[in-house]
Amino acid sequence: MTDDSDDSEPSPPAEQSPPVPEAMTTEWFVDHLEELDAHVARLLESIPETEAFDDETRARTRRRLREIRAQINPLLITLRSRVDTDDRGSGSESDDPPLE
Repeated sequence: MTDDSDDSEPSPPAEQSPPVPEAMTTEWFVDHLEELDAHVARLLESIPETEAFDDETRARTRRRLREIRAQINPLLITLRSRVDTDDRGSGSESDDPPLE
């Protein structure tokens, strides 16, 4: 008989998740959000050329893509201001309070 102090069962294997960059910096997020925004803009521009959409589907698709861009843009503005603040703050000291 063995004396195992750990009577718990082995844990199930963890789900595989996509690889995460080691340094998820503000610049990393800005780059990816800009790519996403550009992709959504291309999709929005391509809708008139798409024969598969009827008028209602085309209108709903345009509306949803515009909503996505409307959600991305405030994030980009906020993150870009942080990048700009970090870049300015790295070379000289500033008395300005951090942006919120």
